[in-house]
Amino acid sequence: MGKVSEPVPHELAGRTHLVTLYLVDSIPWPVLDQWQRELVGADLEVARQQLPLRIERYLNSGHGACELSRPEVAEVVRAAVLAGAGESYDLRSWVIMPNHVHLILRWRPGHLLAPTIERLKADSAAAANPLLGRSGPFWARETFVEDVAEGEALAQAVEYVRANPVAAGLCAAAEDWPWAGREEPA
Repeated sequence: MGKVSEPVPHELAGRTHLVTLYLVDSIPWPVLDQWQRELVGADLEVARQQLPLRIERYLNSGHGACELSRPEVAEVVRAAVLAGAGESYDLRSWVIMPNHVHLILRWRPGHLLAPTIERLKADSAAAANPLLGRSGPFWARETFVEDVAEGEALAQAVEYVRANPVAAGLCAAAEDWPWAGREEPA
């Protein structure tokens, strides 16, 4: 998983990414830093697999205030995600969890990953913070980004996003989770 702050290719058109945003209080920096230090010296492929698994387990266990579990907050995040769809990216799949969001985005010509994600985070934070009666950071600075190949890898990523609420114990069936959606590619 890469971070959005890392250099990204200038031409993203047609590429697909799994993007994970998480709330500022959902993974304390010392926890994330410890995981990264534990994986120093590990085989690169092992580290690439282990860190995302640790992050996902931690997020799904419901750390932090889980402000996205409030329907009015989830709605403003959903609106921000959908606002970019069709303009900057094609939204293949999305889910809003209590403390994080997964998006599968296929980039449209002329759009860069970092500014697009930062705009989405800024717009949703600007709408969510007043609902929460606060100001300041809403999203964590880091955003995790993973390339997704077309075909079977994309199908697996879409299923992973769709099933995330079930895996976290939030509902019995993915169809029961109100804060998720998918678009069939054209």
